[in-house]
Amino acid sequence: MDNISESLPLLYQEKLDECIGMVRTFALFEQIWLFVLTKDQKDLLGNDINEAYKEYGGTIGVWQKLFNSENVYAAAINANRAVGLIADNVASNLLEAVGGTATIANNTCADTTNTTRPVCRASAY
Repeated sequence: MDNISESLPLLYQEKLDECIGMVRTFALFEQIWLFVLTKDQKDLLGNDINEAYKEYGGTIGVWQKLFNSENVYAAAINANRAVGLIADNVASNLLEAVGGTATIANNTCADTTNTTRPVCRASAY
């Protein structure tokens, strides 16, 4: 994508590639839509999952729209973190490495103490 990932240690590059790969699936976006986004966020996106996905070019574009982020890597990391596909400490290290910031305080979906949202995991159907 750009020079950011090329200047990182190989393990970081692999984790970033993994994050980017996962956010390219509609299955992950669907989980974010159902279990992470608030009603206000869905309203901002037009309240239609398919149209939002199409209009903003997938999960990364939606994340960038909602959180005013230009950093593609940070959007991918935060989206994976939101559904519990990447641990908080790994996400924090990757975000620091790519110059991004956290947009979700914890794994919103994976936090079992959060009784308003179920535990979820993305899958490639």
